[in-house]
Amino acid sequence: MPITVSLGKELEDRLNRLSDVTRRSKSLYVKEAVQEYLNKMESTLMATAFPVTNVQQQNEENSKPDKT
Repeated sequence: MPITVSLGKELEDRLNRLSDVTRRSKSLYVKEAVQEYLNKMESTLMATAFPVTNVQQQNEENSKPDKT
């Protein structure tokens, strides 16, 4: 899916330089950067929304044998 992003002069220059030196596409670097950022943000949000202690408590409750 095509998308348009305004990077600003400094980021554009850095991206162009990296792309030229490595002979890899700018799109590749933008995709990798977005993917890494989303992974980090999703992990942060999940940790905030579901703290480890709550997840551990839920796992312990789910692993208890039924008393039926």
